[in-house]
Amino acid sequence: MPVHKKVKSHMCHELLPTETVTTLNNLCENTDYEIIVTAITEEFFDQLPTGHEWKDTRTIPNNLNELPENEWLPKAKLSVSQ
Repeated sequence: MPVHKKVKSHMCHELLPTETVTTLNNLCENTDYEIIVTAITEEFFDQLPTGHEWKDTRTIPNNLNELPENEWLPKAKLSVSQ
């Protein structure tokens, strides 16, 4: 009997605007995944307040598990079982 478990972790795959494919490595069998794909736009960084760390570096920390809700961070969710 398969054992299903939920895993919560964060991966960042940076793609150029012309790229449409990436590979998710190290997925486990018998595991449910909710994959959230977020497009991070220049407009998102531009609308942040002056002095905000993310605005200055134009990056989002890798240890962040969830991005804030924002109209400049369009996203799509997929639920998959491996």
